[in-house]
Amino acid sequence: MTETVRLGGVDIPIRRRDDRVLCVQDPAARAANWPAELIAPEKIGRSQRLSFVPVERSLDKTSRLLAETGAPGHFVVAYEFDEPGYRVPFLANGKINMRFRPDVSPERIDEILEETGLQIARRHPGDILVCQAHGKGVQDPVSIATSLLDKPELEFVEPDFVPQDEPSDRRSFSGPAYDCQWHLHGRHPSLGIDSAVNIDAEAAWRLNGYGSEDIIIAVMDDGFDLTNPDLQNGVADPSDFLPGFYQAEPGAEIAPADLEPWAERDLVNYHGTPCAGIAIGRGSEVAGVAPGCRWMPVRFAIGDTDQETILAILSYISARADVLSCSWASKPSSFARLSSTADLVMGEIAASGGRRGKGLVIVFAAGNDDLPTRLSAADNPDGFHYYQRGKPTGPFFRQKDIYANWVNQADVISVGAVSHRGRKSLYSNWGSDIHVVAPSDNFHPRHLSTRSDYGSINIATTDNENHGLGLKDVGFSNEEHGFITYGMGGTSAAAPMVAGVCALVLSADPALSAGEVKDIIARSASRSALDLQTDEDLLNNRHVGGAFDPDTGRSPWFGFGLINAADAVRLALEARIDTRITA
Repeated sequence: MTETVRLGGVDIPIRRRDDRVLCVQDPAARAANWPAELIAPEKIGRSQRLSFVPVERSLDKTSRLLAETGAPGHFVVAYEFDEPGYRVPFLANGKINMRFRPDVSPERIDEILEETGLQIARRHPGDILVCQAHGKGVQDPVSIATSLLDKPELEFVEPDFVPQDEPSDRRSFSGPAYDCQWHLHGRHPSLGIDSAVNIDAEAAWRLNGYGSEDIIIAVMDDGFDLTNPDLQNGVADPSDFLPGFYQAEPGAEIAPADLEPWAERDLVNYHGTPCAGIAIGRGSEVAGVAPGCRWMPVRFAIGDTDQETILAILSYISARADVLSCSWASKPSSFARLSSTADLVMGEIAASGGRRGKGLVIVFAAGNDDLPTRLSAADNPDGFHYYQRGKPTGPFFRQKDIYANWVNQADVISVGAVSHRGRKSLYSNWGSDIHVVAPSDNFHPRHLSTRSDYGSINIATTDNENHGLGLKDVGFSNEEHGFITYGMGGTSAAAPMVAGVCALVLSADPALSAGEVKDIIARSASRSALDLQTDEDLLNNRHVGGAFDPDTGRSPWFGFGLINAADAVRLALEARIDTRITA
C-alpha cells in the first residue's frame, strides 16, 4: 500500500515492507549477542550497523519476540521508495527531526513529545530537535512523523533516514546451490565452459528486478518447510486444507483447517518444499525464478481430495493470489475426462479471478508418463504403454480417446520438460495441450534410477530434510543436504519455473489479464535451443515427434517452445508502455 513521507516540504511516495523490519545496532559488535532462538538478520551496508530482520507471521509477533528475547539494537518498520522497477530502501532509522515555532512554550513542547512517546536525543543549531521513540519492540517513525504534520506548533517534522542508491531487491545469490541452478543461468560445475539450456532468468532480473512483492504466487501441494531459510520470508496467507476445511454457511467461502501448511513425515509430504523453492526461493543460496514476489503455501491431500473441494480451494486461492502453480495432475487415460463443472469453474477463475480481478494465472505440470495429454480414438490405433514399475506396461486404451483431466482445461498453462541438452525429457507427457516446456532432469518413465543412463543434471532447490521428509528419503536424491536438494526433477520442477516467469511478467505489467500473460508466455518462448532428437526411442514415440507445425506454431513435445523469462518480461514491459501511450 502506497503512503507518503514529507521530506523537505515535499510528499514522496513510499511503501511499507511487510516481510522485514529494520534493525539498527550501534556498535556493530553487539551483533554477536543476537539471541540464538531468532533468525539471524540479513546485513546491509558496509559497516553492518544496519540489517533486516525477517517478519515471522506478523509484525506484532516479531515485535514481541524481539522485545522478549532482548535482541540488541532498536527496530523500525521497513519502508522503500515507491518507484516501480527500482525499489530503493527508505531506511528510516528511528530518529525524528523537528523544529517548533519560536512562540511555542517549553511546556507545550514537552506535552507534545509526551503525547507521541518521543524523547529528545540531540539538539542541532537552528533549534532543531532530534527525537527518538522510546519503548520496546518495533517503532514506526514514519507514522509518528505523519501524525504530527497537522500540529500548528511545528514548522516541520520528518523522519531521519539512511540514503540508499541501490534497489532494495538487489540480491546476491552465491554458493554451490546457486552455481548448480543451471535452469536459471545455464551454468553448472559438471558442464565446464559449456552452457545448458535455461530460462534466461538473470537477464530478466536485469530488465525489471526480481519481481514485485505486490504479486503473489500460490503453490498448491502436499506440505512445506516454512523454516527453510530460503523460503521463510515473503509468506502470504499460508493455508492448510488437511484434514479438511470449514464453511460457515452454504455459499460462503471455505476456510482452511489451520494456517500452518507444514510438511509431515508420516504423510510423506516431500514434494511441496522443492516446488516452492523453484518458483520463489528468496534467501541467499537457493534462487527462485521470482524471488522478489511473495508466495502463498497451500497444503491439500494430493490424490485424496474430491474434485468439488479442489475447485473450492482454487476459488479460495483466487481471492488471494495472482499466479497458481500445481505440480500434480491425473495420469492420462481414456477415463481422465475433465468434468463440465471443473471446466466451467476453472474457466471463470482464469477469466475473472485473481486478486486484481483479471484472472488467476493457472500453471499445471503435464506429468511424467511419456503419454499424450489428449488424443482422439482415430489417432490412437495401437494404444500406449504405461511404464509403472512392477505393473503391466500395456499397451492400453487402443482406439480410445485419451484425456489428462486438469491439464486439458483450455485456460491452463500446461508445462512439459526438457533436459539440459534441450531434448524432450523422456518421461515428459506430450500432446496438443502442452503450452511451453521448461528445463528439468531426465530419466526413463519407468524409474528414477535411470537418470545416470542419460547424463541427467537435476534441479537444485529447497528441501525439508530438517523438517518432515526430504528428497533423499523418498529416493529422488542420492545425498542429504539439509535445507537444499540437488535431486529435484520431473514436470513438477518445470511447472513452478513457468509460474515464476508469469509472476515476473505481472510484476512488469500488473494490468495484464491472465489470458494476456498466457499469450506472452507463448509468444516469447524460444525454439533455438531445442533438440528434436531423443536420448532413447521409447515405445510411445512411434507416431509423434517434436517438429513444430507451421500452421499452429506448436510442437507436440514442446508446445510453443522453451520458456524464456527475459523475452517474456521484455514483452510485458512493451505492453505497459503501449498502454500508457494509448491511454
